[in-house]
Amino acid sequence: MSHKFSEGFVPTAAHAFTWRGNNGCAEASDLPELRLHQVWQDSIDEGFTIECKQTGKRRTFVKNGEQRDADGDLQATVFISLNNDSGRADAPAARLTITIFND
Repeated sequence: MSHKFSEGFVPTAAHAFTWRGNNGCAEASDLPELRLHQVWQDSIDEGFTIECKQTGKRRTFVKNGEQRDADGDLQATVFISLNNDSGRADAPAARLTITIFND
C-alpha cells in the first residue's frame, strides 16, 4: 500500500533543533512556527517536515510517543524520521529522532 504525503505545509528549519548524532531536540517554546500536519492523506498520523537550508533536503517526522510524569503531565513528544521516498519508517541505522520538550 503506498501512501501519498499530504501537501500544503511549511517545513521547519533543521537548525531550530540541537543535534547530537541522529538525535535532535528542542523546547516547544522555541518552535512557535512548528505545526503538526496529517502526514498521509489516508491516515490520522501527525508529524512535521524539516528542511536543511544549506542542502534543500527535507525529512518528514511522525509522532512516535509521549513521555509523561507521574501526574500524567506531558513532558516530551518523540518523533521518528520517515524515508521520504517510500513513506515508511527509516531503517534503525538511518533513523533520526526528534524530541520536543514541553516547557
